[in-house]
Amino acid sequence: HFRLLSEPFGCTGSGGMYSAELGQPLPPPLSDKQFVLQRQVRGTWRDLYMVRNEPACDADISQANWYNCTHPDARFVSSFFVSRVVGDERHHIVNGSYIFRKPDGSINEEVVTSRARLMLLL
Repeated sequence: HFRLLSEPFGCTGSGGMYSAELGQPLPPPLSDKQFVLQRQVRGTWRDLYMVRNEPACDADISQANWYNCTHPDARFVSSFFVSRVVGDERHHIVNGSYIFRKPDGSINEEVVTSRARLMLLL
């Protein structure tokens, strides 16, 4: 289950911001209008993304798009990268490594040694 909130996320009664995932206060919002995509995991809503509802400068969009799509050092050009959330865990395949992070902060890593194993992970 997913939901989109049209108010600042994690607001406390005093108007401060708090990140449950980071376990610490966040800086104040940069604008009054923000949208948050949340996912429900085992009955608890968790923030996934926060987006500001402000127009971006065309030059910023163009530069970011150019870098992400063409620059040799950009992750999506120079690496094989897959990411997904499964339950409370974040799973990534980066080049030849399968990495998953648990909510407690622990990280497990496996070297993917065959195409068959890669297909099972995907």
